Amino acid sequence: SKNSFEFSIFERSENLEATFTRVVIETVNNEPCIVDCTLTLHDKFNSKICSARAKHYFFSVNCTYWEFPSDTLSKEWKSYLKVFKRDPSHRLLIYCEFSVSNGTYFQIYMPKSDSSSPTSAYSSLQEDLRNLFHNKHLSDVKLSVDGETLDAHNTALVARSPVFAVMFDHQDMLESRSGIVDIVDIDAHIMKSFLKFLYADSVDEMDYEIATKLMMAAEKYQVFSLKEKCAMFFKNDMSEENVCEILSLADAVNHEFLKSTSIEYIIAKSTTVLSSPQWIPWKENNMKLATA
Repeated sequence: SKNSFEFSIFERSENLEATFTRVVIETVNNEPCIVDCTLTLHDKFNSKICSARAKHYFFSVNCTYWEFPSDTLSKEWKSYLKVFKRDPSHRLLIYCEFSVSNGTYFQIYMPKSDSSSPTSAYSSLQEDLRNLFHNKHLSDVKLSVDGETLDAHNTALVARSPVFAVMFDHQDMLESRSGIVDIVDIDAHIMKSFLKFLYADSVDEMDYEIATKLMMAAEKYQVFSLKEKCAMFFKNDMSEENVCEILSLADAVNHEFLKSTSIEYIIAKSTTVLSSPQWIPWKENNMKLATA
């Protein structure tokens, strides 16, 4: 589905206000989505002052509007303005990270300055890690997948996955001694997307097949944030045709929210789902789930 987000941040009576408007094309059958936004204030040395995070559910209607809850930021903003009046060189940077449950992601720095001043942008930790993923500088781990060798960094894998943490923390394990990990149940394309998520916390492409495989990879390596991202994709993509498959997947990876959502969907759409050609064979193979 096609949509865009208009983002604005402005000052009103010394309060900082941020708003999001979801604009969708009227002729497109658009789906609901969840957005996750973090606004952070940095000083002129790029040191974090404070941060606020909030999520919002956009319904499938045109031009829905959300005002970010920015009370904490406004308090710091007022303190900053007092300093700024005494010392105009004391800049404050506003950093916005914005992700959507369908995989869309953007980030932007907005400096507080007059219109004649050049715009400054500093690389974020996420950008630096994304670059590290691509250039593989100082990589010290090799993942053998589908005949390909993927370079990675021990610290990135350990920080993001408790499974990798155990793997590399025990010197008696082969992977820890050799620095080589054989991946036998994930294809190379999915493993690359999985690795990129470990570094950058984002997924470039997401469809039903990719989300299914990423969900299984996330379960295997216990990357819960990726499981949540995939779960939100399935929630938004759920239909009479695929809800049974999604329920089976949710049960396989122990995702209770997605499991209950699937069951509720089947109940709500019981007339269509229970009369579909895939219901009977699915029920025979999943009797416990079918009677849940």
